[in-house]
Amino acid sequence: MLEIKHNRIIPKVKHKGLYNEHKKNKVYSRLVQKLQAFRNNSSDIKFVYTCRMNDSGKIAFILDAEENVKDRSACGSTSDDATPLLIQATKSCTRPLVENSFYTDEWGTFLSAYAPIYTKEHVLNGVVGLDISLSTVNAALRTMLL
Repeated sequence: MLEIKHNRIIPKVKHKGLYNEHKKNKVYSRLVQKLQAFRNNSSDIKFVYTCRMNDSGKIAFILDAEENVKDRSACGSTSDDATPLLIQATKSCTRPLVENSFYTDEWGTFLSAYAPIYTKEHVLNGVVGLDISLSTVNAALRTMLL
């Protein structure tokens, strides 16, 4: 299984200024490619994304590693069904956090983990989130039990 110790996926200064109008920006594209490479480096990870709290107090997705642009969360799109842990993580995350239960949505059943993204001034600017499917976790557990 994947272990997140330090978030070195997203450069500190790059994430801070990204908003919806930057979708076609080269920096945005390079950061999406970094997330894709991270996800592709582990067969355990289904989804990788970044998000932060917006000015309205909602969770806003910034980067999404989906290959098909049509399947990506739009930069700046918000979520009304964020978990309490994700909300907490975008406000005060100091270390990687893992949800204590699975959730099910239209894409399947997953366990999520979050790691902080800081500005170069060491101010929290969001989190990198990753989702691992229930079937992947079950397969890992079966392997450990054999």
